[in-house]
Amino acid sequence: MTLLTCLNLNNGEDCRTLLELWYKSDNKEIFWNPEYIKLFSKESEEPICLVWKESEAIIALPLIKRSISDFLTVKDTLKLFDAISPYGYGGPYYEGYPNWSIFWKEFIRWAKEEMIVSCFIRLDLFLPKSTTDGLNIKIKSKNIVRNLDIDEMDLWYDYEHKVRKNVKRAKSEKVFVEVDNDGLSIDKYINIYYETMKRRNADEYYYFSQDWFRKFIKVLRGKYLIFNAFYRDEIISTELVLVSNENIYSFLGGTKENYFYLRPNDLLKHEIILWGIRQKKKRYILGGGYNGEDGIYKYKKSFAPNGITDYKVAEIIFDNNMYEKLIEIRAKEEYIKGRNWKRRQDYFPAYRS
Repeated sequence: MTLLTCLNLNNGEDCRTLLELWYKSDNKEIFWNPEYIKLFSKESEEPICLVWKESEAIIALPLIKRSISDFLTVKDTLKLFDAISPYGYGGPYYEGYPNWSIFWKEFIRWAKEEMIVSCFIRLDLFLPKSTTDGLNIKIKSKNIVRNLDIDEMDLWYDYEHKVRKNVKRAKSEKVFVEVDNDGLSIDKYINIYYETMKRRNADEYYYFSQDWFRKFIKVLRGKYLIFNAFYRDEIISTELVLVSNENIYSFLGGTKENYFYLRPNDLLKHEIILWGIRQKKKRYILGGGYNGEDGIYKYKKSFAPNGITDYKVAEIIFDNNMYEKLIEIRAKEEYIKGRNWKRRQDYFPAYRS
């Protein structure tokens, strides 16, 4: 008898089942909340969560199941799929002491039955290594994690000197931070976010629509905060923070370029960290850079010089022959369109690169 269940979150009953499990969990990590998973699923995709239960142990693995025939048009791709974690940290999340070997065997069996060719999992930062034994694990980048189990004075001197200097600068200019619990500032937030993405030449993927943001604050109420830095009653820097039982996550944000000289984002992050400490959270995950250890990465690192953490992913191929065939199909389709396409070694699955 299988211990693995696949919940289709487009189904109301399955969605309620997962939400009930989520509310009963100790971690309540936002990334396996059903509403969060659905937010990152396109209309043609299927938001799912694999749930493995045995006695007191539970594993939850959120995924988005994608039809390959929506991407590659030839007949050979009909009824073939792949899967990917939603944006962020996909888990798997667990409680108790599950048998990981059995879970992964069940997972592989399920994937093959569902005609899933490959799966890309953005792993939880804090998974013990033993939980993913036997999988193809890669270190994708470095992330910065700010430990919040620290006295506020010790925290101050754990920052790099430039952070302390910039926070003092912002305060001397009368910059102040307020917390929006209800998303009332979402319109101003969106404008600053778009401006920031444009300035950074961000990928199209990161241009979430205004409707998407408004849906986000509606369906995830109580599971996020918007921190806003003000100068003369104008929001000049903003950050959307995801809130779980133990951790808080820097999600999406930005700063108005004209106000960089006031250093509002340093103060903003400092206040987020203080909020986390006072709320007895364990960690503030700032994330990494856009391109490896770039300027953004180094900026985040200045808030937690000793908080460097490997961001790992699992790249799983269930059907090697079909995986290689899909790469050939992609090359042929691109050639017909007059494009010289080659597989990227740093992209998974390669046929979608």
